[in-house]
Amino acid sequence: NMDNIRFSDEALTTDQLIPVILVPATIAHDPQPKNGAKGVPVPTTLNWKTALESMDPNSNPNPAIVGHNLWLSKPYDAMNPPAAPDWGDPAIQIIQIGADTNPADGNVDPTASYTLTLQKNSVYFWIVDEDLGAADPHDWDNLIAGNLWTFATESSGPAVDAGDSIVTWLKDGTTTVDLGGTVTGGVGTVTSTWIVANSPAGSAVDIANPSQAATTATLDMTGQYLLQLYAIDSSTPQPLDDNDLMRINVYDDSCQAAKNSPGGYTPPEFDFNDDCIVNFLDFALFAAKWLEDASITTDFLYDAGEIPLP
Repeated sequence: NMDNIRFSDEALTTDQLIPVILVPATIAHDPQPKNGAKGVPVPTTLNWKTALESMDPNSNPNPAIVGHNLWLSKPYDAMNPPAAPDWGDPAIQIIQIGADTNPADGNVDPTASYTLTLQKNSVYFWIVDEDLGAADPHDWDNLIAGNLWTFATESSGPAVDAGDSIVTWLKDGTTTVDLGGTVTGGVGTVTSTWIVANSPAGSAVDIANPSQAATTATLDMTGQYLLQLYAIDSSTPQPLDDNDLMRINVYDDSCQAAKNSPGGYTPPEFDFNDDCIVNFLDFALFAAKWLEDASITTDFLYDAGEIPLP
C-alpha cells in the first residue's frame, strides 16, 4: 500500500517510493530544477518529462496517462531540512495538471510544467505521480508513483542601507556625525563593516565602531567623504553580500554648510553682511546708512530724442 510507504513516519528513500518494476523512463522523469539543485529562483517553474510507454527513451509518452498529480511539500528551513517531508502535513499541496494541453491532437504531452511562487531560504520536496484515471490522488492502483525530488531556493542575502548623506561643518577643528546605517536579512550570521571609500587628501576618519551599522564618525578636514557600509552572510553555501554608500560634505562653518545645502539656501531678508544671521552687525550697517536720501531735489532734465506724435 503506497499510503503506508509515503505517509510512514520514517524517512523515505527514492527506492521506497517507486515500485521496483519501473524504470526511470516509465515514470515522470528529468525534473527541472534537477534533483538536489540549489539557488532555485523564486518564482520558478517546475518542469518534467511525462512517463514513456516503454523502456525505450525514444518511445512516446504513455497514452494511458490522463494527468499529473504534483505533490509539493511546505517550505523547510534550508539550514536544517528534514531527510524527507511529512506528506501528512496540511500544508502539503496536491496540484492536478492535465496531460494533454491540446485535446484536438489526442496525444499526451511529452512534458509538463507548473509555475509557482516559492519562499527564499527554503528546501522543498516534490513528487509527480502519473494519473491513469485514478479516483483520487491516493488511488494507487491507477497511478504511477513518482520519484522523490528536492531542491533549495535562493538565499536572501543581507540588505544594506548606509543611511542619509550629511552636510556638516568643523567645530574646533573636527566634526562628529551619526552614521545611521541598517543591515537586514540574511539567513545566518551576518557581519558588517564601515569602509572609507574616498576622503580629502591628508584627512583622518575615526569610525567609533566600524562593525556596527549605527555608529559615529569623526572627521578632521573640510571636503567630501564617501563612506561605504558593507555586509556579508558567509553561512550560506554561496556567501551573499551587499553594500551601500553615503556622502558627508564638511565645510568650514555652519553658514557655508547652509549655503551649500542640497535643500537650497534662502538668505534672511536683512542679512546685509551675508553671514546667514540678522544681528547687531547688520543693524550697524543699516544705521550707517540712516537717512541717506536717493530722491531727486530738482526737476531732472534729459534728452528724449525724437518724440513721435501719438
